[in-house]
Amino acid sequence: MRFILQLAVFIAVLGLSYGQVPSLGKCPKVNVQQNFDINQYMGRWYEMQRFFAIFQISSDCVSADYQLQDSGLVRVNNTGYSKLKRGYTTAIGTAKIMDPNEPAKLGVKFFDGQPYGDYWVLSTDYKTYSVVWSCSEVFFRTFNTQFAWILTRDPAGISDSKRDELIKMMEDYGIKTKHFSRTNQSNCP
Repeated sequence: MRFILQLAVFIAVLGLSYGQVPSLGKCPKVNVQQNFDINQYMGRWYEMQRFFAIFQISSDCVSADYQLQDSGLVRVNNTGYSKLKRGYTTAIGTAKIMDPNEPAKLGVKFFDGQPYGDYWVLSTDYKTYSVVWSCSEVFFRTFNTQFAWILTRDPAGISDSKRDELIKMMEDYGIKTKHFSRTNQSNCP
């Protein structure tokens, strides 16, 4: 019993240290966007909802700008208003398609030497919404840590009915959407 308690504490601390949502077991099996077109995906996206991430703590007005480079890599510019710093913060990174046979499974990194982390596009219509998810299995695959975002082209978001449809899709995969919180996109400085 003591080992299980220690393991649970370890999982919780590890999940918080990465800023991801921890769960017991392996990552859920998901499908990604079929026939993903990286060119249509480029441009600005606004964060409508997200799982908790330590690097986004107290951030409002979050957006991501994606720009395809001649090299085939994607320049990532994530920006958000930090209430703690009382100003905008920016993270510049690189994304790439990890496997040409599954182009909706991208990898993203923000520091040299950092391995690419998953950035899987589960669903997008390119014009209004995108569902992005990441899951990493750790500690002998006995638990996993997840990130998830619903991004929209409009800072006002998408309709409640479309949001509910996307949430249902994620729940059908076994993703615990109760961890979503809404990102403030109003009265942005």
